[in-house]
Amino acid sequence: MLKKGKRGKALEYLLEFFIVLIGICIAFWLGEQTEQGKKNKLETQYLEDLIEDLRADIELIEYLNTLLDAKTEFLKEGISFFTDPSSLIKLESIPDYIDQMTDIDLFYANDFTYGSLRQSGDLKLIKNHDVRKNLVQLYSSYESIEKEQNDLIEALENNLSPIYFKNFDAANKRIINKSYFKSPELSNFMMFTLDKMNIISVYFERSNTIAQQTLDSIITQLK
Repeated sequence: MLKKGKRGKALEYLLEFFIVLIGICIAFWLGEQTEQGKKNKLETQYLEDLIEDLRADIELIEYLNTLLDAKTEFLKEGISFFTDPSSLIKLESIPDYIDQMTDIDLFYANDFTYGSLRQSGDLKLIKNHDVRKNLVQLYSSYESIEKEQNDLIEALENNLSPIYFKNFDAANKRIINKSYFKSPELSNFMMFTLDKMNIISVYFERSNTIAQQTLDSIITQLK
């Protein structure tokens, strides 16, 4: 009889232990589900913000690339003054080409959301591997655009402008030194600028392609 009582108590304690264990497991599971729900909600918010950023970037890139294409064609026309003996371009019009050449339309990415993802360590919240990979590639491409833009601006400000404005009266739109406007120095700089613009255009097209792919992937994921 005593043995049966002890056995019943043991079974009772064992049952209570399993009930407590199951309760702890359920509590952990509910906690994990709540935490995962928060992560999913945060991921969705990031993805929605990225969609806005990417759409703005794509629109700006396409607009700037259109302007850049027009400028490169205009600059090629100006360079023909130096390279084509039959060119109808007049010396007096060369400052107009220089004005267009130095009027740089800059691209600045909408990178607040991506910057927040990286700085907070939340990039891992984006479950889609292709989206994460495309984002890294895209913002690396944006950095290449920024580098080329900065190199061109620095070259124009440090190497062209000081000499150019010694030979051109900007206030009166008058050439002071005609020999400079016929010089290889100026034609070489125009060629250098054209090359830089072509490189930037390539990065624009590459970035636009990656941005569109990333945008499509995010929209698909949110569906």
